[in-house]
Amino acid sequence: MPMELLRELASTPLPCTLGDERDIDRLRVLRAAGYIAAMLPVPGSPSRLGRVLAITSEGREALSREVPDSAAVGFSQEADGLNEREPAQTT
Repeated sequence: MPMELLRELASTPLPCTLGDERDIDRLRVLRAAGYIAAMLPVPGSPSRLGRVLAITSEGREALSREVPDSAAVGFSQEADGLNEREPAQTT
């Protein structure tokens, strides 16, 4: 998930370079959301490296709003309109 990568980036000295294709795809999502400043390869280019320059204030805000994984275990991510969560189906 892109937010997992954002959490990892928050604890990594920046700038940093990533070369895994899945990471580059996740970086594209994070950059489109305005959460990071990054230089990414143009699709179809021979370069396969992405350089993360910084996490933006929007990215840091998103991290601060995020519910820890342990608090969300067993619950779906969608609220029912009453600010309550439905138990996730386990079948």
